[in-house]
Amino acid sequence: MKKMLLGCIAAMTMLTVSAGVDFGVWTDCPDNIKYSSVEGVRLGLPVTDSNGTVEGAELALLMAGSAKVEGLQFTLFGVNFTKKLEGLQLGFVNFVTQELEGLQIGFFNHAKSDDGFQWGFLNICEDDATFQLGFLNFNKNGLLPVMIFVNFGSDIFD
Repeated sequence: MKKMLLGCIAAMTMLTVSAGVDFGVWTDCPDNIKYSSVEGVRLGLPVTDSNGTVEGAELALLMAGSAKVEGLQFTLFGVNFTKKLEGLQLGFVNFVTQELEGLQIGFFNHAKSDDGFQWGFLNICEDDATFQLGFLNFNKNGLLPVMIFVNFGSDIFD
């Protein structure tokens, strides 16, 4: 059993080097993921956490957390977390701490600055979301600060 586990780890490491695939097991595990960037796929088995960039897809079971994502960030059961997103964030809970340029789909969506679309039960934007679709929508500098079902950015009718 131990040999089989070591063989799987060795195979995943070789795959990482040769095919643009990166994987994380937990926060800061493996050691090289903390500041690494990847063009391709980053896998969280079950968690990935990095200060690097993903150009492609970040896929995880429980948490996907890279500093910048250009493409898709997806969790099956948990939380997506990034500073800057250009693309799609799909998960139960989604956070963008700086700038969203794309789409968030989840039960709870939060973005600091939003040049995109939020679709979920509860949507929050600290600045001015372009468009929100959900049961409760908080858009601090939007057309209205709180709306049910739909909310627009302040410049939607300019």
